[in-house]
Amino acid sequence: MVRTVHASAASAPWAPDQAVLLHGPSLAGKSVLLLELLRAGWGFVSDDTVPIERERRLLSYRRPIGVRERTLDVHPWLRPFLAAAPSFRTPTGTTWAVHPAALPVRRAPERTEWSWTVVLSHAAEFELHRIGEHSWRLAFDPARHARQAVAELSTTLTASTGT
Repeated sequence: MVRTVHASAASAPWAPDQAVLLHGPSLAGKSVLLLELLRAGWGFVSDDTVPIERERRLLSYRRPIGVRERTLDVHPWLRPFLAAAPSFRTPTGTTWAVHPAALPVRRAPERTEWSWTVVLSHAAEFELHRIGEHSWRLAFDPARHARQAVAELSTTLTASTGT
């Protein structure tokens, strides 16, 4: 049995078989944070839609990553990859559909264990709080705090595994 959730996911560089699920509403920063994780060496599992089997196993889903205009302010390294990507207009501006295989990022295994959950919300100030044994709430401004979020999440998630 497979179900899907509106989220993004990446596998840890220190444990490629373990992944973090980034959950939050549209425009919360899931794709911006995912792209920053990928830039930091995490493996691509999925963006925007994550298939889950057997409760805690994430399946790799390599549909295109939606790159909005404002994402380019945070990730200018993506610009060279947009020329070959289809684009479309949305209420928030132009969005490009960039296939992860076209990006210089690490790919996660086909199946990874859902080890951590980070619930995202948009906020002016950065806050990372533990809300469960394997879950955190991250309030942040994706345009200002993406690198800080990845640095703190990497430290926090590494510590939670004892690695």
